[in-house]
Amino acid sequence: MAELREAEALATPEFWNQRYTKSDGSHPTHEWFRTFEALDPFFEKHLFSQRRPDTSPRIMHLGSGDSVCILCPSPPKSLCFLALFNTSSRFTLAATFTSSSLNTHTRLTSGPDPPQTIPADLSARGYKNQLCLDFSTVVVDLMRQRHADLAGIEWKWADVRDMPGAAPTASVDIAFDKSTLDAMIHGSPWSPPVDVRENTAKYLGEVHRALKDDGVFLYITYRQPHFMRPLLNADNLWDMDMDVLSGGESAFDYYGFILRRKKKKNDI
Repeated sequence: MAELREAEALATPEFWNQRYTKSDGSHPTHEWFRTFEALDPFFEKHLFSQRRPDTSPRIMHLGSGDSVCILCPSPPKSLCFLALFNTSSRFTLAATFTSSSLNTHTRLTSGPDPPQTIPADLSARGYKNQLCLDFSTVVVDLMRQRHADLAGIEWKWADVRDMPGAAPTASVDIAFDKSTLDAMIHGSPWSPPVDVRENTAKYLGEVHRALKDDGVFLYITYRQPHFMRPLLNADNLWDMDMDVLSGGESAFDYYGFILRRKKKKNDI
């Protein structure tokens, strides 16, 4: 029951505000298991080759978080339960180990210089029209300060389940999620609880609303596709494809979903 309550807490801003108050302002409090370089083929296929920087696409990161992409070669053998959470630049491993709890995490970064985030990496490639959303006011302020020297990146507070003030209708070309959605999921994957279905439906409806007609939603997760597809398209909003992001022999796979708004009948 304690693990269930902790998993449910991931979907609340209070949980993340408390975690981010522990930040030293320079290094991430949470990490996730892919490098930016490891995602490069996925980005090349679905972002770089489709929306060049000189076209100034509006890129919305669904949650900003404070961490970077750190390569983890394989999950610990003692791992019993995974609930991976990210809000765009964050991919938190909320895990129950045989000898540790959710409150224990390992810092994977070192050195005096703060690591880059996904928005910063994209900015370095010329993408200067980015919107980063998070429902932790603490981390929004933190990231504004950390990346104050980067032009073309906005950091805003928003609950991604209800964000018309931050993300106007039909204003976004690319929406990007590295498991923000996963933080809303707990309980049985075969029969998700009512609150999971409600939260995911609200979130996906908001992403759908914010995207332009030709916009694309890129979602990266560790969760098995046969569990995710029914949740992703419960309201039949999307045309959906998926890439397997192989981790190689020493790492487990991730999955990159590509969701496009279904065309209206009069557009076909």
